[in-house]
Amino acid sequence: MLGHLAALAMTMGIGITLLAVLTGVHAAQDPTQLGLPADAMPKTVLAQVSAAVFGPGSVGFYAIQAFTAAILILAANTSFNGFPGLASILGRDRYFPRQFHHRGDRLVFSNGIVLRPC
Repeated sequence: MLGHLAALAMTMGIGITLLAVLTGVHAAQDPTQLGLPADAMPKTVLAQVSAAVFGPGSVGFYAIQAFTAAILILAANTSFNGFPGLASILGRDRYFPRQFHHRGDRLVFSNGIVLRPC
């Protein structure tokens, strides 16, 4: 199963790279390097490739953007949900504070919240 995931990731990475090269997509930190005004927000490489392949305002373009957002949200949620298990293992092996080794049913109330965003 992990081999399938690696093959899929490699295929997608190579495919996006080839499409970016064939369509002449460029990414730059400074928008003026792309010939855009200094206050412009440059598009991501995936947005530029999907605009070149499907058209800038097409259904395919917006579908690619929606699927990309969904994948990023799921990835963030997966790492958020997987952290307590990882912290427990690292706490057991003493690579993390020992208090994280004990997992309760309600993880926030087990050891408290150390930092909160401002």
